[in-house]
Amino acid sequence: MTQEELEEYLSYYDLTLNELKSVEELRDTLGPAVTPETLQNLLEQYEMTEAELTELLIEYGELEEGDSIIDTFHFIYDIEDIIDLEMDYDEEEMEYDEEISDLVEGLFTEIGLTDEELDRFMNHLLPIVEDPSFESRLMAISDRMNQLEYFETIDELSAEQVAELLSIYNDLQSLLQIQFKFALIQDGTTTNLSLEALFQLKELTNASLLVSIYDLNGNFLLDFTLTGEMIGSDLVKETGNDIKQSTKVISKVVEVKKKRRNP
Repeated sequence: MTQEELEEYLSYYDLTLNELKSVEELRDTLGPAVTPETLQNLLEQYEMTEAELTELLIEYGELEEGDSIIDTFHFIYDIEDIIDLEMDYDEEEMEYDEEISDLVEGLFTEIGLTDEELDRFMNHLLPIVEDPSFESRLMAISDRMNQLEYFETIDELSAEQVAELLSIYNDLQSLLQIQFKFALIQDGTTTNLSLEALFQLKELTNASLLVSIYDLNGNFLLDFTLTGEMIGSDLVKETGNDIKQSTKVISKVVEVKKKRRNP
């Protein structure tokens, strides 16, 4: 490496040769040079093969296909920084996976969502939640759901309460970019229901309600079945609390995805 190349390299770290007082300080700053021996030591330290490291460096845009690590990198620290960055991402994704597992165990368990359905729904939400106003708007809807007064059946609601429930329904569809579809399951027969017909149902006796959720392109995301005993203010409030929990996990996913796009 020429002095000009060294100065250019140091400028990347906002350093100059004049700031480094000795050759020893320069060596401490730069770290070991990349040689077959130091590269092998690095691979053993991180329990990687050279092929795995090459693939990682290409993924991060630090190495061109067909180029060698030794010919491209001057110092081991530069390679190590990229490996450490990737390991940090892996740890974050492990934390995310654990959070998702906890979420699946405790979230929406009343309506029986599967891991696959929840994962599909989360993937649908990922681009939507990047809107800076998303979280505050969702939390506001969640709070409105929690503020609904106690009821067991729809016919117990006043006109104002029905209007608020419909408003929440429409706002949630709009924000999440989804559409709900309803069907009545009774005596082995499934009958599609409009929202108006749903609100006219006083109770579900020997029947259940199938709720399906699709994206705006008509792609199926998830469905769940409600019995008469499950429908009431408790379900609305529990769903509101679940929304708050899911928002935290979704935000975590977005954070990890953004870092992966901009390492």
